[in-house]
Amino acid sequence: MSKLKLWLFTALAGIGLILSAAEQDRYELRFQKSVAPAGGAGEVGRLRFDSELYDAVGDLKAELRFYDGQGREVPFRVRKAVTEPERRNTFDEVPSRIIALDQQGNTGIFTVENPSGAAIGMLRVDTADRDFDKTLTVEAGDDGKNWRRVAGPQPFYDYSSRGPLRNVRIGFPAVKARYFRVLIGSYVENEPLPSSRVITGSGEPRTERIWMERRLKVDAVALLKPVEGTVRAGREKLFAYALEPQGKRREENGWTVLTFRSSREPLAELEIRSSTPDYVREAVVFGSTDGRKFVRLAAAPLFRLRFDPAQPDSAPVKLAETRYPFYRVEIRNDDNRPLEDITVQARGPGYFAEFLTRDRPAELRYGGDVPVPKYDLPAVLDRMQNPAVQEWKAGPGKANPEFRAGRINLYRWLPGAALVILGTVLCWALWRGIKTIEQP
Repeated sequence: MSKLKLWLFTALAGIGLILSAAEQDRYELRFQKSVAPAGGAGEVGRLRFDSELYDAVGDLKAELRFYDGQGREVPFRVRKAVTEPERRNTFDEVPSRIIALDQQGNTGIFTVENPSGAAIGMLRVDTADRDFDKTLTVEAGDDGKNWRRVAGPQPFYDYSSRGPLRNVRIGFPAVKARYFRVLIGSYVENEPLPSSRVITGSGEPRTERIWMERRLKVDAVALLKPVEGTVRAGREKLFAYALEPQGKRREENGWTVLTFRSSREPLAELEIRSSTPDYVREAVVFGSTDGRKFVRLAAAPLFRLRFDPAQPDSAPVKLAETRYPFYRVEIRNDDNRPLEDITVQARGPGYFAEFLTRDRPAELRYGGDVPVPKYDLPAVLDRMQNPAVQEWKAGPGKANPEFRAGRINLYRWLPGAALVILGTVLCWALWRGIKTIEQP
């Protein structure tokens, strides 16, 4: 009987220690917020994380717990917000051929036949030439003589030596026609040769440049018809996050330097803009944990071309999802004037917690050294067919009154202590068994 009591005591002690560790998370989380429904009704509750939570939490899937009004833990899971599925049209090239080429002044005129009679919604000019700036106009007609304008004139250019600046397509509302006429302005341009000659007539000698005509080398003109696209799955939804400037803007050795503080929101891109009308630059983004030592995160071209309304400004600088508290943006100007009125807009994914509304969570605690919780809830939610979702909101963050700095972290030593006790008892029992066998 004494041995049975010993085993029962050991088992209960081990289980008690492990359960004590499981309850320890209430005291290891430094902050808390009240949570409540924002309105409506639904089976699944959804609470989007805010800047206070991002700033206080390192691991978004570990350092938070939900509790109901009686202090019972409420299961949850963390997910990213995504957009709704969308349908996009694509364009397919149709058979076509250039049947005539003409030139009026410095304008090139290409007549293209559309034998299929398909409705055309885009035109592409294929050329191997680089670094040019022209205009493009498209006209349509059924007899090859009478024309109606369907698009343009719009800028048609290539600055690929300075960045991803190339626009050789022109889109327009789909139109059915047997023939299309493409007018390329500045098709012929005068280009100076590197050589020169000296003219020694009366008076002082002078140097004169020698010019030659340069025509755009057009390989083909492609006609494209719109095709109804397939439904694409929702993609990661991005939210705008504020960056707080730190210090003044600096100009250093041809670079503009700006530093910002964030609330550690997850960032995926930085959109950099300037009021300067036309420019081409390079932007480099750095991140830092302390505001002193920065690591390079990404670099991308930065441009804006106001002379082409159809050319969007440069895309935001893409980042691998990151949560640094400090960021630095450096803009390479070289010999150009620094950009004016620079603004930086940060965007990134949004995280939210999901739970069953029937569990009625009342409090969120977050920010502390606790492990990732393990619940059966994800499997339950995945089995639900299009459940109604109820949005929830959180109140302002405040200190957790049950948190005590310097408290021993039971997560670190109690499970180990339980294993040590169980192991010690097993070794003792084994030793006793061996001694019993050895006795005559």
